[in-house]
Amino acid sequence: MGSDFIGYFKNNLYLWVKLFMQMSLLVSLCLAIYRLEWLTVFLVSMIMLLTLIPLRLNTQLNIVIPLEIEILSLAIIYASLYLGEIGNYYEKYWWWDILLHSGSGFLFGVLGFLLIWILNDKPKSYLGLSPFFMALVSFSFSITMGVAWEVFEFTLDQSFGLNMQKSGLVDTMWDLIVVCIGALCVSGFGYSYLKFGYRSFASQWFEDFVENNPHIFNENKT
Repeated sequence: MGSDFIGYFKNNLYLWVKLFMQMSLLVSLCLAIYRLEWLTVFLVSMIMLLTLIPLRLNTQLNIVIPLEIEILSLAIIYASLYLGEIGNYYEKYWWWDILLHSGSGFLFGVLGFLLIWILNDKPKSYLGLSPFFMALVSFSFSITMGVAWEVFEFTLDQSFGLNMQKSGLVDTMWDLIVVCIGALCVSGFGYSYLKFGYRSFASQWFEDFVENNPHIFNENKT
């Protein structure tokens, strides 16, 4: 009964969070078109497309992402590009940038860990990595995605005259530092789970992913 209630609560929370984000984005898109603010139209349209990634993974690749990871992904996309850039939260709250880059480092670490877990378990691509190297690859994946994001910010700044990098090099370096911290936390959780069976909320996400995608892991064992 308890697990059913938790599952029901998570599903409804996800639906309400997604509905709120999509509706606020749609209103902002309509206002931007009415005001002829084409850069805002571009950014909002891009955000709306990014929020559809989990659905595309489910329908096109038959991969089910745990609801907690979906909510975290949507929240980071919404908070960074919509609230941060369009809502100017980066200027209003000094800690906004640090919070989001820490969260993105954590999220990319989780995604990297799940990816290397699949590859390490799949017969056709079996890597035979130890828990330490799986954690290392997860950490490296997160850092790579963090660098790619900084390149994305630099490209938009140079192309459209934005100020996503704020103070330039200093902002970029602090962003990468907090991404490293978030990635290191996930790597530590993943290593502790595989090596010693230490359970945490991150390990629960890993187990939920395996449970939600039996076709991937059952195929790996045939």
